Amino acid sequence: MREALLYDGLEYWRREAPDKTALVLDNSDTLTYSELGRWSDGVAAKLQDLGVRPGDNVSVSGANSIEWVVAAFAAVKAGATLVPLNERFVRNEFAHLIESTEPRAIIADAERAEKIAGIREGTAILRMEDLPSFKTMAPSGWKPVRVASDHLAMIIYTSGSTGKPKGVMISHERVIAQYMELRLVEPSVGPDMRQLMVMSLQAGPGTMHGYFFVTTHGGMFCFLRRFEPNLALQTLVDRKVTWFANFPVILEQIRRLPAFETADLSSLKCASCGGARLSQEALAAYRNKGVLLRQMYGQTEVIGYAILGTTAEARQGKWSCGRPMPFTKIRVVRPDGSDCAPGEAGQIIVKGPSTLVGYWRNPEATAQTIIDGWVQTGDQGVFDKEGYLTYVDRMKDIIKTGGFNVSPSEIESVISHIPQVIEVAVIAVADEKYGETPAALVYADPPIPNERIFAHCRENLAGFKQPRYVVPLDGPLPRLPSGKVNKMQLRVDYADVPQRFRTAG
Repeated sequence: MREALLYDGLEYWRREAPDKTALVLDNSDTLTYSELGRWSDGVAAKLQDLGVRPGDNVSVSGANSIEWVVAAFAAVKAGATLVPLNERFVRNEFAHLIESTEPRAIIADAERAEKIAGIREGTAILRMEDLPSFKTMAPSGWKPVRVASDHLAMIIYTSGSTGKPKGVMISHERVIAQYMELRLVEPSVGPDMRQLMVMSLQAGPGTMHGYFFVTTHGGMFCFLRRFEPNLALQTLVDRKVTWFANFPVILEQIRRLPAFETADLSSLKCASCGGARLSQEALAAYRNKGVLLRQMYGQTEVIGYAILGTTAEARQGKWSCGRPMPFTKIRVVRPDGSDCAPGEAGQIIVKGPSTLVGYWRNPEATAQTIIDGWVQTGDQGVFDKEGYLTYVDRMKDIIKTGGFNVSPSEIESVISHIPQVIEVAVIAVADEKYGETPAALVYADPPIPNERIFAHCRENLAGFKQPRYVVPLDGPLPRLPSGKVNKMQLRVDYADVPQRFRTAG
């Protein structure tokens, strides 16, 4: 991997299979490997004209589009570090990250370009709407810039689930090492893979495991401008998608469509989810169509994946995350750093070739996160005797009630078994007697009585784990750019639950 760069796969397939489809947007607009290679060359040459040099940062922001992918490839071809910016940001949020990363250039669509204009003197702004004019603009004989493989390929800002977003620095060699590791454990990774991405391209999954991942292996990258369940399902069927990794709420919305019953999903070889628990009802619905949904474990700091469950494990009914990938080491440890026994919960720590370099201009956070080469994930997990890891929760989300530690995800899993429940999030709220107590925020369609939820919890949970409050929601839970539920916002918005809602019983 010492010489590998993120655009090498594109250049290889551009030469070996120029007419093969590389990108499909909204199940209609397409781009071949030859077209993607030539267009990104032209934009990269333009970035150089704007003063971009190896080691500079280049930001990209805008709604999902083919131009977005072209811009990302152009950035790394120019020898720069790609810094995606959330297209939903307001001006002051853009300003915070732009002032921190000091991009030499920003490629943005018209709406975002207007918001960021004038934030930083010396930063050139190139509009996405102008990119088509550079499709054939690279000078004759132009070649992408070669940098060392330990050069930063991207800075991905975390979703801020535990505070202000931090810029995760990822090098070319580290992300490519994970691509090769995934190819070892997942047979569907290769030239025949066809992925569907329904999330924003600026988020970690879109950039780390979307267009770069698929084009490295010569596959087809399908994506949507925005998530629309019917279009997603139609794309899965029409494009015979083989790889679909998502959050449970996405999978739930798709399986509730009338067309799901007759949809042919037999092409799906790798369908996985993470970030929350999927209902048993949804698991059964996909399984009845021959789709074995698998769990995965990862985060931005470990470049997305540390574990990807196998089809054999899914077939056996295991709903753990699985066992570590070949070159990735995982431990579950106590606060003193000693290893937990099987069945004992502790912090998940990860070591391997596919972890972050550090946090951008944040040495304190880097030192706290990387200790002796081990990434301190802040996640709680447990190994069983066979070495299978089960994710428990974010350590900061654990509810401390009456001397007990309670995992919100355990309660969420129980409540998600109730038919009609689409989403549930459990948070801690203040309690005079116990310090904290669980409150369940439930989105169900059609709505269900709170007493039914209380009764179900009484049957399936010990008393100290049962939520004392149930808050019915009118719509989906708020989410971070990464797709994770924004529990920080929920804790603020529903801090007064004890004053507004009655307790169980």
